[in-house]
Amino acid sequence: MKILGIYCAGGAGREIAELALRINNNRWENIIFIDDNPDFVNLVNGIEVYRFDEAVNKFKDEKIEFVISSGEPGIRRIIYNKLNENNFKLINILHTKLVNFSYIKIGFGNIIDFGSQISCNVDIGNNNYINRNVSISHDTVIGDNCVISPGAVITGCVSIGNDVFIGAGSVIRNGIRIGDSAIVGMGAVVINDVSDNTVVVGNPAKIIGSNERRRVFNNRDVFK
Repeated sequence: MKILGIYCAGGAGREIAELALRINNNRWENIIFIDDNPDFVNLVNGIEVYRFDEAVNKFKDEKIEFVISSGEPGIRRIIYNKLNENNFKLINILHTKLVNFSYIKIGFGNIIDFGSQISCNVDIGNNNYINRNVSISHDTVIGDNCVISPGAVITGCVSIGNDVFIGAGSVIRNGIRIGDSAIVGMGAVVINDVSDNTVVVGNPAKIIGSNERRRVFNNRDVFK
């Protein structure tokens, strides 16, 4: 029996569950949520929710394939490391109408949602969440644990580091480098490089602060 475990049962998790259900084609016999949130519930949108240890024990005789649905890059990194340390497999979930070209390299644990397009010679690392209607042009390199929000446009020869958050509707000019743990705000137009741990917003994008706490939305002290 093969099971898909979607780690984090929040809004993004529910969206990813819908994506998985649409592309299943009998790939998984069951889909479950894994969630360690203190506000734990047992059922979300008709899908059972388990804590990590509980799921591992309950389904120890089955094969669980994992994806991570958190929209927080730092949390994605923590969960990704946890799953790797416990020898669990992370898989890619790619929408069935994904428009992509030749010479694409995609790592493990990536989610690419409906409407996204990827051009030629793009290199995508591990554990990234590329949301709906994202456009990624030629010769772009994306690191690990990144979240790219709906409608973002990444033009050619862009370098995106690890643990980066890119807001909805933002545009990144060709040849730009986005550093590790940077945050690009919604609708930002990025025409200059963005340093590590830097937060930029606006058109053109300007620095408004630093991401020293390595978080975008979440207020709980879960980062290590």
